[in-house]
Amino acid sequence: MWMEDDHQPEIIKSALRESVISGKLNFRYIDRILFEWKKNGIKTLEQAREQGQKFRVHQKRDRKMETAQPLKDVPFYNWLEQ
Repeated sequence: MWMEDDHQPEIIKSALRESVISGKLNFRYIDRILFEWKKNGIKTLEQAREQGQKFRVHQKRDRKMETAQPLKDVPFYNWLEQ
């Protein structure tokens, strides 16, 4: 199906690799990667690798921002002895 959409076998393998690195092991995620790459004009293996690295850097930065927020102290309440 992906080859019918004008994707080269190397690009499909690269999308599979990106999916495994991201921990998303389903065809829907791979399909979305290929769709985004086609939309962004990515046609070579080198361009796909660069795009994957940019995406991972962006994801790491977003995760750091989420965890950077201070956690609120919650008072301890023992429900078992009430």
